[in-house]
Amino acid sequence: MVYQRHVLTGRGPMSVGHHAMLKFPEAEGSGVVTTSRLMRAQVLPDLFERPEMFGYSALKPGAEFRRLEKVPLANGGETDVSRYPARKGFDDLVMLSADPKSEMAWTAVTFAKERFVYFALRDPRVLILGGIQFGFLVGSYGIGIFLPQILDTGRLSSLEIGFVTSGAYAVASVTMILWAGYVDRHGNKVGNLALACLVSACGFGASLLFLDNLVASILSFTVAVSGVNAARALFWTIPPRFLTGLAAAGGLAFINSIGTSGGFVGPYIMGWLTDATGSFAAGQLALAGFLLGAALLAWWLKSFDAE
Repeated sequence: MVYQRHVLTGRGPMSVGHHAMLKFPEAEGSGVVTTSRLMRAQVLPDLFERPEMFGYSALKPGAEFRRLEKVPLANGGETDVSRYPARKGFDDLVMLSADPKSEMAWTAVTFAKERFVYFALRDPRVLILGGIQFGFLVGSYGIGIFLPQILDTGRLSSLEIGFVTSGAYAVASVTMILWAGYVDRHGNKVGNLALACLVSACGFGASLLFLDNLVASILSFTVAVSGVNAARALFWTIPPRFLTGLAAAGGLAFINSIGTSGGFVGPYIMGWLTDATGSFAAGQLALAGFLLGAALLAWWLKSFDAE
């Protein structure tokens, strides 16, 4: 995953080009290009390649088009530029401008046979939100599945472990409702999301300091799950602030596709580290790290609000 940002200053004419370099398979039409809604699409007005330089272009210079599947050719007719490789021996350049009314602009290339997808987004906040959700879901599912086993130290019966675990989540539920109500009244959703993830990270970290103190350990885990639950409540109020209409469906789905993978990573990394070290401590430290990362991403998200 690559994030790139350009900040331009100064006056006068300026031409800025930024594009990815992708290696396509040899088979013709093996890659399929799709984009978000376009405001304008045009072939380079001048020849991209010149015969005197032993280069050839196939597309009609300066031709405007609305669909990638129907682009005018220099010798008449139309061609499909949404599939590549194509038009062997010819090199062309087309320029695509996203519709500014779209909250999220994207370009994708799919390689079905190779099972590979390239996806580029205009709005980095979508990626940041996906990372935030991934981080707190790693913590949520990691502790949710393993908390009863962590408490099974021989000092509590199975019935008591059940009550303690239920009690921790009952407190977390109340905390979630109260915290969400506070944010609804006073605002600063992104800042409180960062704080919730940080509180959860601190709870996981504190649980490592009180390994021999059962009461303090239980309180630490309660703080951890309270922070995660609060983050869940606050998180989904943020994307609708900049994703609306058609962009909301794709944006929310993309955020969720990244974030929900944390539901697999959390339990997996807890189990793997526990087997590798013979202790739950390494897993708890890993969950704290993921929550701290989510808090830092949420704090970074605040900088976009400031702009």
